[in-house]
Amino acid sequence: MIKYCSECGKPFKSYVYENKLTCSKECSSVRRSRTHKGCGVNNPRIGKFETNINAKEWILVDPHEKVYKIKNLKNWARSNCHLFQKETSEKSAAQIASGFIQIKKGFEGKRKYIQRTYKGWTLQLKSKDKLPLAFRFFVERFNKVL
Repeated sequence: MIKYCSECGKPFKSYVYENKLTCSKECSSVRRSRTHKGCGVNNPRIGKFETNINAKEWILVDPHEKVYKIKNLKNWARSNCHLFQKETSEKSAAQIASGFIQIKKGFEGKRKYIQRTYKGWTLQLKSKDKLPLAFRFFVERFNKVL
């Protein structure tokens, strides 16, 4: 069967059961770049939203012992840079998120040195977080101090 390329208009041979719309890889690349622009930006499962598929729940405690229960740490950090005396930017949000991630990795035993706080803020672990047996006692004791 002869079809016509949707990008350049050239005729090309294709089987009836094939769903080809373009004649070559170059035309296919041009078509994909045109049709797939911004497809994930507004998608709540992929974009910068609390409903992102990779978002995790976090419990943060500020220096004044106010508890923040959040989902999607980096998204929260983007809108709350002022709580850490930082300018609102993507770089600042990444630094804030990285600080809390290092605390959690320390509790999980994935870091050599355990960091307890980030700029006076602490991380309160949930009971369903899986920790090595050696760290469970430490975490229970640490959470009682808070």
